[in-house]
Amino acid sequence: MEGIEFRFIDTAGIRETSDTIENLGIERAFEQIKKARVVLLLFDLDTSSEEFVLGQIENFEQKTLGEGQTLIALFNKVDKTKSKDFKKLKDKGLFISAKKQENLNELVEQLLATVQNESAEDQLIVTNIRHYEILVRCEESLVKVEEGLEMQIPGDLLAMDIRETLNLLGEITGQISSDDLLGNIFSNFCIGK
Repeated sequence: MEGIEFRFIDTAGIRETSDTIENLGIERAFEQIKKARVVLLLFDLDTSSEEFVLGQIENFEQKTLGEGQTLIALFNKVDKTKSKDFKKLKDKGLFISAKKQENLNELVEQLLATVQNESAEDQLIVTNIRHYEILVRCEESLVKVEEGLEMQIPGDLLAMDIRETLNLLGEITGQISSDDLLGNIFSNFCIGK
């Protein structure tokens, strides 16, 4: 959409059931939800009460969604339920009709706004898988350094993890930092003294 790639995953419906196979599908749905940046929670207004929908949205917001995730509630079949009163849902999501393609443009706008808000917050998006894997390894090395500082490990041992991080970053930038940088880190932060 507008040059931004979205990947949609359709999961099993989430409900309480005693069926073993269905429960496996629901578990997989929750696994996918944990990985998602945006969760589209679809309700059928033809068969769902307003109280049920509000309870499910609140449950998702409080118990299911993690940090950095966005929930967009979709209330489907608005074409069949115009006579029903859903005033409490007015500010909780989007009223749509998948069959008649009503208000789908609003959904697209919300999805794009979510991505644009991320860009506005100057969040870094890594598009190269090799760079991403290197950055993950850098983070692991820096966590080791932080743990080592807390345990008061000698500076020469910490230097190994710092050097590993610098070498990894050098794989991305094409430069391997010199020992002068390590010397500067040690002198300014009293590591190993």
